[in-house]
Amino acid sequence: MSKFGQILSAIGEFGVFQKRLMVAICIPSIFSAFHMFSQVFTGLNVPHHCNTKWILSIGPNLTREEQQNLTLPKDPEGAYESCSMFSQVDWDLESIKAQGINSTSECTDGWQYDTSSGITTLVTERSFAAIVSHSFFAVGQILLSGIAYGVRQWRTLQLVLSTPALGFAIYYWILPESARWLLSQGKQEEAWVLIQKAARANKSNVPEKLMNEVPIPNPQGLL
Repeated sequence: MSKFGQILSAIGEFGVFQKRLMVAICIPSIFSAFHMFSQVFTGLNVPHHCNTKWILSIGPNLTREEQQNLTLPKDPEGAYESCSMFSQVDWDLESIKAQGINSTSECTDGWQYDTSSGITTLVTERSFAAIVSHSFFAVGQILLSGIAYGVRQWRTLQLVLSTPALGFAIYYWILPESARWLLSQGKQEEAWVLIQKAARANKSNVPEKLMNEVPIPNPQGLL
């Protein structure tokens, strides 16, 4: 090893070659940082309130302002509450306008977001499943702080943090291909098998007739 150290000294311990490698290794870190902390910006909170579209079934011509006045309580500052609403009632519109609704409840049908300024974020557009999956990033950060507290030697810490990732190789057999992608590639039988498997897991049924009605694109783009 001492001879190899001499070779390294002869090459130059931190010359142009090593600097090029260092730059090549460092550049991906920029993009890793983008994805690690982009949620600070993509997950910005925007004004929102309970979804109260139930009242439109009895008052379809209500303006947005009228809908909010009739279905949303206000906070001490006069703004609409974000996470509470007047309870849904089985009254006619005139009775609601005349008497008002006194009882409140938590949001029962999700939220509506104010995107009138043109600003949209992860919160306003992504599905519940996507939001939950992103929340696990925060869980990872919490676990990291505890692991780092117990493992003080940095090499051991890197090993402890990286080794569990090897277990995700099993995802190759667990995660199926997208049924939509299979159909786009003309693999209707494989897509049907996957759809049936998902339906059995969900204890539901997808009629084969419905599957046959799905248009199958030509993967080569040929007529």
